[in-house]
Amino acid sequence: MNNRAKQHPGGRPVKLTETAIGAIIEGIRQGLTFKAACKGAGLSYSTFASWMYRGRVSKKNGLENEFTTLLGRIDAVTHALWLRRRDKFFFNLKPRDFRYGWTNPMSSETKKKLSDAWKRIREQNRLAKERYSGC
Repeated sequence: MNNRAKQHPGGRPVKLTETAIGAIIEGIRQGLTFKAACKGAGLSYSTFASWMYRGRVSKKNGLENEFTTLLGRIDAVTHALWLRRRDKFFFNLKPRDFRYGWTNPMSSETKKKLSDAWKRIREQNRLAKERYSGC
């Protein structure tokens, strides 16, 4: 190489820096979508999607580079968020949420009162229709 090539390395600087990755990951941890996290980091979503695509292709080909590292970190964060949301969902379930799979927690007396009330309402509606259909 000549001196000029050493002084002026060509090409545009890469946006894939540790600060950009950290900002994207922090945004995802806060619950932002990928697009919103990228916007907060000052990147376009298409750039991020391109990095993720390159990471998937490199991983599929058995290569290890900065894109596969990014893919692994993003996958780890999203998986941890998924697990947290799943656990929150399951820990907030009550027995009444399974009323169709389990026994109904409603007492038989309450069931009878409700069914009798619905029968009365249906009968009143039927009588009202008969009354007004004759006009």
